[in-house]
Amino acid sequence: MSTQGSLQLRHERFYLEDGNAVFQVESLLFRVHASLFKNSPIFSDIIRASFNLDSNEGRSDKKPILLTGTAATNFECFLSCFYPSRTSWQVDDMPFKAWASVFDLAMKWQFDDVRDLAVRHLQDIRTDAPTLAGQIALASRHRLEGWYWEACLKICERAPPLSEDEGAQLGLAETVRLSAIRQTIRSRASQSLTSGSRAHMLHGEVSISPEDHGYIKKELHLRVTAADKQAPKRNKARKANIRGSDHGAWGSDEARWSYGWEEATIRRSDGVWETDVASGDEF
Repeated sequence: MSTQGSLQLRHERFYLEDGNAVFQVESLLFRVHASLFKNSPIFSDIIRASFNLDSNEGRSDKKPILLTGTAATNFECFLSCFYPSRTSWQVDDMPFKAWASVFDLAMKWQFDDVRDLAVRHLQDIRTDAPTLAGQIALASRHRLEGWYWEACLKICERAPPLSEDEGAQLGLAETVRLSAIRQTIRSRASQSLTSGSRAHMLHGEVSISPEDHGYIKKELHLRVTAADKQAPKRNKARKANIRGSDHGAWGSDEARWSYGWEEATIRRSDGVWETDVASGDEF
């Protein structure tokens, strides 16, 4: 970067001599082509209003258009989509964090084409383990329920606990919530004695059954669909008389049943209590 004035720096790659719009982001100056922003109603209004002012704001380094609330590194990633030949990396190889920042700015400024580009790239890399916390944070910011649910489910299933770095990305409330869900799911799995259990665990990794989805979604304050409530088919259900409180650890429609060495989950479906133990016998 070359110095321009005492406080401003011209960006080394995104200060184009033939550009006609100058932006200042933090202490950096970016000179680009105004025509790039015609598809954004927000940016079009900003440029039109600035150029029409008597001060000619945005026409020179002395009076750039100030973009507040935006990090210079994020704006650089955003411009990489318009000027791929000027990037320090191949656009297709941009990491998750870079594409997440592009997505954030595209949503903020209503760049539909850039948003769609970011989505395509995020879909290719968003399921990698190191990016799960970033995916949750991104989905939470923009209320993308599908992405949020997918990443939360993978974090609940995997063996390694949430790391310090992931906790920093998620924030305290989200970290505590996911940690509690992970602990509950593992507690259920360790108590299960049959292969038809709600979830099974191998080396710390949990395979969560579809019927557990409802519990997890409730904890995450997500919509619970009919599919989440649908239990898998079993053999003829046992009938049981439950003594004492039927308010088990997983809600008023579930409880624990034990008979000698055998223990299972019992749940109520349409007013009938059923067990997880597959058997045609009745008791």
